[in-house]
Amino acid sequence: MFTPILLFLLPALDPDFPRLDVNQVIAMGLIVEFVGYSSATVGYWNQRRVAFDVAAPMLMVTVPTAIALSWVGSIIPDNWLLFMFGLILFALAFVFVKFHGRATPISPPSGHGNQRFRGAITVLMAALTHSYFLFEGNLGLPWNLVAVMVMAVLVGGQIAPRLAGKFPEWFLKKALITMFLLVGIIMVWRTIV
Repeated sequence: MFTPILLFLLPALDPDFPRLDVNQVIAMGLIVEFVGYSSATVGYWNQRRVAFDVAAPMLMVTVPTAIALSWVGSIIPDNWLLFMFGLILFALAFVFVKFHGRATPISPPSGHGNQRFRGAITVLMAALTHSYFLFEGNLGLPWNLVAVMVMAVLVGGQIAPRLAGKFPEWFLKKALITMFLLVGIIMVWRTIV
């Protein structure tokens, strides 16, 4: 969700905020996500809620997919990237609406930790790939901004394991559906207008 915040919200709030390219924002978001996932993984690791034998098979799919999509993302024009991002968010909102009322199986204690571990490794590979193609084009990142964002997600990554399970599932699903729809509308609207 860093992409719409860095592209639209912060520049609207502060005219001095640097104007960033879509690929710069994606690279920054991936780097920050990696730090956040890694921080949360450490929190779950400390609670002994990461099962590497369960997480490893998924990495066989997610890592190559992340690398391939990072390469594709580096060659697609900015407007198309934003448009596709908006459509993906609409699709995610639809999936959440479709499965909202269904009973979900009780996840094992290691479930959240496995997700964070897989997320950390997958996002790391996507960030490395995307950053490689970004730097091939000689586009720099505002590392001071990345550093501030990293500090925030380090703290958030330690808070997340403690909050897991504190909110009812229906509330989280409705919040995600709303967020996906709003950000998807903004992304598609900004590419059309």
